[in-house]
Amino acid sequence: MGNVYVLAEECDHQIMENDTGADLAQEDFAIIGSIPCVADNAIAIGAFGSFHVEPFLTIRTDELKSGEDTFDTENSLVYWDDTNKVFSDTETADYYIVGQLKYAKGTNDYITFVKFPTAELVVT
Repeated sequence: MGNVYVLAEECDHQIMENDTGADLAQEDFAIIGSIPCVADNAIAIGAFGSFHVEPFLTIRTDELKSGEDTFDTENSLVYWDDTNKVFSDTETADYYIVGQLKYAKGTNDYITFVKFPTAELVVT
């Protein structure tokens, strides 16, 4: 997995159990319960650890799903493919809505988005 970079924060962190079914590395994105968050450090499956949980956290990432990575419209929704652990610009059943694109991707290999306080499962 690549890294997710926190660009601005108000230091809102919470200790939670890693119930994702996979070990998390520092700066991995995850959804714990309904909270989209970023691991502060490596957290084993079932272990408790610290997560960035701040609402409206600005995030930059290059973990983009191939074929679903245009991100050409500022303010469009950002989706999380929890199976493949990548972000997408395509509304798909079983993805989560996790944020809103801050800038169009353009020629960059990364996106910058603002994380929502809660993740919403896409159901079609």
